[in-house]
Amino acid sequence: MTMRPLVAFLVVVASATTVAAALATNRTHPSLRLASVNPLVITGSGFQPGERVTVTTLTTVRKKRVVVLATARGRIKVSFGKLTQPCATPFAVRAMGARSGVALARVAAQPCVPPPIQ
Repeated sequence: MTMRPLVAFLVVVASATTVAAALATNRTHPSLRLASVNPLVITGSGFQPGERVTVTTLTTVRKKRVVVLATARGRIKVSFGKLTQPCATPFAVRAMGARSGVALARVAAQPCVPPPIQ
């Protein structure tokens, strides 16, 4: 009579392990999409729910970094505001999740022409 609860417990544990393994293999990779160029708005998906994601613009002049939390559905949205300096326009945006990994998006930047020397 004491074997039935033990067998039932082992069946539950085995089922939970199988479900957890299936969920782990179905993980999606994070991705980014350019929603708008000016203002620069980036959207992303495939991050872990509630995960801290560091989003960085990559430019020839400087980096601009913003940290956001992914939604319950693993999505992010970041606005970097209006781009006022043509030579500081980003050529790519990188998002790095603490658990999800890295996603990159290219930005079609205009060529930077320095002002003439007087």
